[in-house]
Amino acid sequence: MNFDDLDAADYILNRIRNKFKHFKGYGKTVTVARNKVDGLRAYRAKSYDTAFDLLGQSDDHTVIQVTQALIHLRILKCKELVAEGKYSQALGLIEMNLKQVPERPEFLYAAGVIAYFSQDDSRETSLKFKSYLKKFISQNPTHPYAEVARHILENRENLSVPLGI
Repeated sequence: MNFDDLDAADYILNRIRNKFKHFKGYGKTVTVARNKVDGLRAYRAKSYDTAFDLLGQSDDHTVIQVTQALIHLRILKCKELVAEGKYSQALGLIEMNLKQVPERPEFLYAAGVIAYFSQDDSRETSLKFKSYLKKFISQNPTHPYAEVARHILENRENLSVPLGI
């Protein structure tokens, strides 16, 4: 399907619905494709909550437009969750982005910062924030946020810590 042309995608889906409904698995295939088309349409219309719900149901990472939209939607949702103080949920979203695009320094930095703020006195969270920030610094020593990451790791007081995404 051509996800750049959503009208063409609708046409193809209608053809599939009419011609292939007797095939096993047809219903699931159409539902998954419909969610992608409707999700991309919502994304382009800036209906981000609807787009996030529809595209988030997709576990297929082969459609570039869907992957790009989901990465952007996770960033938007992550910022909302951080503003609400829901750090563990925000961390989960940024970690999903890291799995898809592990080379993006801003995701690595943001994961470290969010984990830092979400510390719940558990050893796992403490290790997580340190691991993310150390990896960020080692891979991006001259990045504008590298100094902030170093200060966080040194436990400096009164830091202004940007989210970085």
